[in-house]
Amino acid sequence: MDVLEERKQRLHTLIDIARVTRGWSRAQIASVLERDPTKIYPDTGNPKMDFLVRLAEALEWPVGNVVEVVWGSAEAATDAKIEIDPAASFKELNASLVEAHRAGNYTRVIEISRLMLDAAADPEQKAHALAREAFAWDAMGRYSKVIETLNAALTIPSVTTRLRRIMQANMAAAQYALWDLTPALGTADYLVAWYEQNPPESVLDEKRPAFVNYLRGNIHRRLIAIEPESAEAHANAARHSLDLAIAQHERLADVLGDHTLLGIANGCRGALMEIDVEQGRAAGDETVAAMLAQIEIAAKDTSLTGYALEGWGWWCIFASNIALRHLSGSHLQQAVNQLTNHAIDFADRLGHWAMRERAFTLQLSLYERIKASTGIEVPIALDEEQRPLIASTMGRFPRFRAVGWQILEMNNLVREPSRSR
Repeated sequence: MDVLEERKQRLHTLIDIARVTRGWSRAQIASVLERDPTKIYPDTGNPKMDFLVRLAEALEWPVGNVVEVVWGSAEAATDAKIEIDPAASFKELNASLVEAHRAGNYTRVIEISRLMLDAAADPEQKAHALAREAFAWDAMGRYSKVIETLNAALTIPSVTTRLRRIMQANMAAAQYALWDLTPALGTADYLVAWYEQNPPESVLDEKRPAFVNYLRGNIHRRLIAIEPESAEAHANAARHSLDLAIAQHERLADVLGDHTLLGIANGCRGALMEIDVEQGRAAGDETVAAMLAQIEIAAKDTSLTGYALEGWGWWCIFASNIALRHLSGSHLQQAVNQLTNHAIDFADRLGHWAMRERAFTLQLSLYERIKASTGIEVPIALDEEQRPLIASTMGRFPRFRAVGWQILEMNNLVREPSRSR
């Protein structure tokens, strides 16, 4: 069976699920889907987005979930499951989970982590199982599920302080990804103070405060634009935390022999370049040009992976932020187009949903700037592969939904919900 035929079969199955679970007749489901009752099943495996939106409403699912099932995302796959002995111990299940993690099968990681939760013998094991599940949700860009899962884990009493602090940091990171910055900053501030009073006992655990400083610095960086009356205070706090994060990650890279950590330090440097411009320490046009020159080199390096690749992806976002605030005219348009295209390429190589959200949002910001200043509309063109990515990003990031609707509408793929009836 070819890909389009498989998609068509999955689409037909979802229509059946919607009809059965709602208790609707064929005529009722046809009415909701705006289809002829004699032709409720599309003959294509590549349906238009407005049909998928109506199907999502019928299923009461996020649009992104429907898209993932139809397009056969690995996240939604339900076949080819590895058999697990129902009598397996927590330790044996954990070994299977590690294997699934190494294979990048995060759906399987979630399945095994839930079996581990059932097999857990004490609070620490229960929290550990939930933390593993949250990690898989994070890898899939499901930050709301990360928060939901970690909330459950953090209510378990008698969990070791070490594991609790790790989960709190991961919770703050998920909140940051969703732009829920107030609780993210509160947790990051608490953890910074806690680690200052309780330094890690092992070199490996020094990664924890290093990560918290990286996170806290970027939360303050985002708040510079959101709270202009406190911009200088946020910029200074961001600089302090990011400088610490660079020093900590460079030291750990040397001591542990783990040079992938230098990619995180590089990402921090990109964030500091954005802050330099906002504080008037550097010129916006010169900074964007310098950053773009280095990004162009990195984009050609096919050997880059992991943190190294991610760091350059964030450079694209930081440089785009600078361009949108400090450039104008053709220089602005050219810079943001180049930078966001690179960011999307890096995000695709990494499977990085938060980076995709930023890149697509910045593309819309550029569109709105051009329209406001010239009256000319230059739509954001989507290729066939990007269409489901927009819908999936909408499902992952509530604040992106309005952005996603506008982008899809530009491409005549869907109408705004308020105009769809």
